[in-house]
Amino acid sequence: MTTGLKASNKKKKIFDTTEQFPSVVTAPKDWNSAELDCQNQGGNLASIHSAEEHAFLVSLVKTVGNINVWIGRSDAVKEGSWIWSDGRKSQISKWGPGEPNNAGNGEHCAELFVPHGFLWNDSICSLAKPYVCAKNV
Repeated sequence: MTTGLKASNKKKKIFDTTEQFPSVVTAPKDWNSAELDCQNQGGNLASIHSAEEHAFLVSLVKTVGNINVWIGRSDAVKEGSWIWSDGRKSQISKWGPGEPNNAGNGEHCAELFVPHGFLWNDSICSLAKPYVCAKNV
């Protein structure tokens, strides 16, 4: 099954490494390894460019359970300059309360965070978590 999301003039497919749609990759990986896995499948970690895309990803993740998952946002290149791994710009902001806070000066990768109601949280990139991949089609 393929699920499309309108993103600019392109549709976005949510996929996992088995190419089953839609799906969340539940085998945990650190953020960089998760992004590489998504790239190897022809996409990137999921980017969120609208309220509709955010709501869709939240509902998708909830089908697997109440789990935190990596998404494709990072400020690892320049502290405080959050960019999407697919290179697209986005005006939407769904950060949880007080986020991003770079706690301990080591949080540079974004996740959908259960305690904040699946809003975004900055986290330590080396932690292994499930993740969602997406690709423009």
